[in-house]
Amino acid sequence: MSGNPAVGGADLSFSLSQQLTVIAVCALTALIAHLALAVFNDGVRPFLLDFIQGRSTRGATTAVSFGLSAGFIFGLGAPMALSTGVLNPWLLFLPTDVLGLLAPKRWLAPLLGAAWGAVVVFGLDGATTVAGRLPVDFLAALREMATPILFLFTLFPALAITRQFGRARGALAAVVQLALVLATMKLWPEVFPGAIAMAVGVLALIGFAAARDMGRRRADRAERAAVGVRAAAGVRAAQEVREIPVGPGVAGNQGDETVRGAGTAGGSPADASPGADGSGAEGSATANLGKANLRDENLGKANPGKANLGDGNPAKANPGRPGSRTAAGKPSARRQGDPAAEELGRRAPGPAVVAAGGGDPMASLFATSATRLRARLPLLMLLGAGVCLLAQTRAFGGGEATSFLIAQGEYGEAAQVDLYRAFGFLPLIATTALASGAYGIAGLTFVYPVGYLLPNPWLAALCGALVLAAEVLALARIGRLLGGLPSVRDCSEQLRGAITDTLGLAILFGSLMAASTMGGGLGILIVGGLYLLNEAMGRVVVRMAAAPAAVVVGGVLLNLLYWLNLFTPVKG
Repeated sequence: MSGNPAVGGADLSFSLSQQLTVIAVCALTALIAHLALAVFNDGVRPFLLDFIQGRSTRGATTAVSFGLSAGFIFGLGAPMALSTGVLNPWLLFLPTDVLGLLAPKRWLAPLLGAAWGAVVVFGLDGATTVAGRLPVDFLAALREMATPILFLFTLFPALAITRQFGRARGALAAVVQLALVLATMKLWPEVFPGAIAMAVGVLALIGFAAARDMGRRRADRAERAAVGVRAAAGVRAAQEVREIPVGPGVAGNQGDETVRGAGTAGGSPADASPGADGSGAEGSATANLGKANLRDENLGKANPGKANLGDGNPAKANPGRPGSRTAAGKPSARRQGDPAAEELGRRAPGPAVVAAGGGDPMASLFATSATRLRARLPLLMLLGAGVCLLAQTRAFGGGEATSFLIAQGEYGEAAQVDLYRAFGFLPLIATTALASGAYGIAGLTFVYPVGYLLPNPWLAALCGALVLAAEVLALARIGRLLGGLPSVRDCSEQLRGAITDTLGLAILFGSLMAASTMGGGLGILIVGGLYLLNEAMGRVVVRMAAAPAAVVVGGVLLNLLYWLNLFTPVKG
């Protein structure tokens, strides 16, 4: 691939096998959306929990889905498909989300989905033909977005590193990526210039995150060891306190006997054992010292398993619950004893607490959601087979940059880009699936790169089914893993944010280039003005889709101005 990834004319005339695949997959995705088993829109998925549990109606859920999807369908999905000749998930799966949820009957959902698939495969080609005959071909102008999207997308690892690990590492990553882009363009001109740079950047980000998590784990282990040392020191101190003699006239077990006598008489001096000189005052003092010795023994005892309470019966302490009481009714050492032992108790909950998930209701919800998805595993495997087969037809791309790469036949680079994207969106899809009980239409989206790389449709269907089955079966474990690796989870979130930012800027810049191609300064005025008005109005159309939608509207307006003899098209 050359350094200038311009896209040729978009061809939306699909083969019969491609048409049938698109229609069948749209029917299947609409059925699955009707069952609230999976949807493509990540923003809709959390709302499905109320629908699944009967707290929301089908109509209300459909309204939410349409409101969150319409801008992406008409502002991003349709213009992207018309400009590249490659279908995308915003154009196929967002409408089937809406249609599947809208259908009141199960049998109607796949029919509506199939109808939408037919509209896409048969209608877009006609739209492209009509647009090509206009004085201002705004669909051809949209192809100007290819270069900024592909090249700016390369920098998303450097942005993610800067946000998570600071300016110094981010600047270093950006310099390294730029050097790798230049080297690739010079030494391997047939390779996509950003391929190696993206790979190195993503590996550096994951390496930084893993190193931080490992450092935190080592620090936690050292802190727990220090807590254990402090607890042991407190135990030894308690043992030494127990070994102090009760009084000058008491030897051996005489102090215990004195305490026992005092406890029996309710602490009366008359019942206390006399000292060596027979004075009652000294015996009373001895009894009081014995009581103090007993309190110290109870509060700071070395062995939480047994404590001599003066009556000769051992009492078992409960180290698992802070604030538990001994057999004698005294507070245990965990509550009022050594602070180190108390801290250790807070850090190490009892086995019953761990087994119950710490009493967290979210743990129960996650388990219920994972069980619900596993119960529908055969249907989800069929979904994985269909989506992977669709990607294998070379008529579908999973993202903005991927669509342009697929259009140019760069399937390996497209797989690389969507693999990085999958890692970026993995925490979002996994957590929303566990919280709602509804999965993603493409799962964790690993079926996309698998489909791009496989040469055989039957093999693609088989691998897609296996990939989605593995994802569903491992979903609960993935959730626990993300909880134990906070930096890795954060790096995925930073990746997603960086991808969104780079593509947002690239699409805006490419849309302005398309506007200039259509109408020069007037085109930039119309398209840029529509974009800014959308921002001022509170983003009636989502930001990502606003610029391509403005190009389409601007192209229509320029054609109207031409027919009114108010505008002369720019000669390309």
